[in-house]
Amino acid sequence: MQLFNFWIILLTIGTKMSKQPVLWEEIREKFENKKTSLLLGKGFSCARGNDFKDSSLYQEASLQNNGGTSLSAEDIKIFNALGTENFEKVLATLSRTKEVVNEILGAQAHPPILQTIDYRYQNIQRSLIQAVKGVHIPWREIEPEVLTVLTTVKEEILKYQNLFYTSYDLLIYWSLTSDGETTGFRDYFYGNKFDKNFHKVDDWLRVFYIHGGLHLYSKGEEILKITNPPNKKEKEEEKKENILGQCEDLWKKPDIRPLCMAEGTSTDKLKFINNSEYLSFAYGTLKQNTDQLVVLGNPLNLDKNLLDKNHDFNKHLLDAIVEPNPPRVAISITVDDGDVDQQMEYWEGVMKRDDIQFFDEKSHPLCSPDITG
Repeated sequence: MQLFNFWIILLTIGTKMSKQPVLWEEIREKFENKKTSLLLGKGFSCARGNDFKDSSLYQEASLQNNGGTSLSAEDIKIFNALGTENFEKVLATLSRTKEVVNEILGAQAHPPILQTIDYRYQNIQRSLIQAVKGVHIPWREIEPEVLTVLTTVKEEILKYQNLFYTSYDLLIYWSLTSDGETTGFRDYFYGNKFDKNFHKVDDWLRVFYIHGGLHLYSKGEEILKITNPPNKKEKEEEKKENILGQCEDLWKKPDIRPLCMAEGTSTDKLKFINNSEYLSFAYGTLKQNTDQLVVLGNPLNLDKNLLDKNHDFNKHLLDAIVEPNPPRVAISITVDDGDVDQQMEYWEGVMKRDDIQFFDEKSHPLCSPDITG
């Protein structure tokens, strides 16, 4: 009996050791269809260049002449004290600090302390949104080869039924409009106004900016979208036709609020989502999604060293994809960044299933640094 148990243990260990992420090419036929939804994170943006990585955003936000809100000396001290350039971590820490102060001191909490925390939080939020805008290449500067890549991206994402995008850069939006065509997808905006009942063709890709986007904003109760012309504009005076240029002007108006997620904890993110009709609609659609699911580009923004500690940053996303129990799931793994076994064990644990098909993130066309037209 003991010998039998010994062989069972060896067999189990061997099975775990032999499980490795496959190349996307090996499983793409199962998932590239209209029965599949894609949850896409900022690994996609970072694959297009380093500008959207935490270090680049932090550097941009630290500039005092970036054209908008920047990190103050006090903000930078907080980043340094926490030993990070990750905005989510800093915002989450400030949010939890305020909770602890309120819990311990209650009504005795010194108002200036809470006001200081709130001010630092809000300034870091604004600095992050400004940094994403600041590192973004303007449409008018996109070279032909980059435009070809965007067109290729569009061809790839149109293969799916739903796209849930967690970053708020413009790369997906520009990709969808890169060829001047507005067919094949719907984003529930009729012109520039959000309309959840706006319906096109059933098998068109449905696009949801799950955390908002630079091109989305609220004006009172309305959710609006900045539109971008398909043709490049060369004249500086025509910059208002460019999304980034319009952002610059719109954000100065007191009744305009950019619809961009810049919160730390999952609880704060859910509050932000629930306060927006559009974001509630997008998030609710993800929670009700029963299609096959592909998770690509680290949408939970997991830290390779803290896989078991920091998923609360995006627990709302995790809950949304676990609850519907999709029939088949494929999840990308960053093979050259962190412990592969740890990543796979994490996902199997939180998804509560052992039939996940793991694949190398960079083998997928959307996250490959070598994508071409």
